[in-house]
Amino acid sequence: SITLDLNGHKITSSGQSALCIYYEGNDTVAATVKNGTLSGGTLCTVWAYNTADLTLENVTVISAEDCGGIYDYGTKSSLTLNNCNITGDYFAIYHNGSTAGFTLTAENSTITSNSDSACAIYVSGSKANTAEDADGMNAIILVSCTVIGPTGIEGKYTNMKFTNCDITATAEQSSFEQYNNGSSALGFAVVSTDNSMSPASPAPSATITIDGGIYEGLVGLSNLISTDDYEDFREADITVASGTFSSDISDYVPDNSTLISYAHDGTTVYVAGSSINGVLENARDGDVVAVLKGSS
Repeated sequence: SITLDLNGHKITSSGQSALCIYYEGNDTVAATVKNGTLSGGTLCTVWAYNTADLTLENVTVISAEDCGGIYDYGTKSSLTLNNCNITGDYFAIYHNGSTAGFTLTAENSTITSNSDSACAIYVSGSKANTAEDADGMNAIILVSCTVIGPTGIEGKYTNMKFTNCDITATAEQSSFEQYNNGSSALGFAVVSTDNSMSPASPAPSATITIDGGIYEGLVGLSNLISTDDYEDFREADITVASGTFSSDISDYVPDNSTLISYAHDGTTVYVAGSSINGVLENARDGDVVAVLKGSS
């Protein structure tokens, strides 16, 4: 294990990356970088190859123009963020789908893409390499994080769990196009996709759990497409325990939970929680409230 304490200093690179983890062999490299800034890089600011367990604590990552923040290409690798600020001019955080078993864990961190088309977080895999007898599913676990990008988070063959996060999609229009070599959705706060190509129907394989926070943008492909568009379309397994949403998440809220909608300044807001009284605290004087699930 290696620890680099920047003590408030900054590393700026005019080469491929400011921090690169690359080595020959099959062992896992564990590295921690803390208390400073990483910037620049002609591909990305942080580049992890092979199997790296990388932890960033109190670190700011600032990419160069048209470049990414943190790119991972490892098998069964991990990235842990604590109190970090990650900014990419393309993807802020990216895991290449040629490998799998990647885990992103972040707490009290802000992750931003300044791109017009690249997600803030894009984690990919394939049906083959995420199988149980291969490298296993990818995972994204965020607690009290802020994520901002044209799409906040897109995962392929990636399980996700969000607790008290604020995730915002900045794209003015939402879209989806089947694509087996990169991101395929725009305008989603959170979405699971797959590598299906026409004429096959999308059937993303993932479990997504949301408990608390604010989600601006669509959640799940079924907020945009249906079996009318793709005959055999099947949504990922999405469960919303609580939170505030700009899109209708009725299908994801268990029947024994509470979901309301209210119109405010011409915009419909959806709020999920454990009780009517709890979710009604989000409405304001003069709002028209509709109870979609639950009772007093």
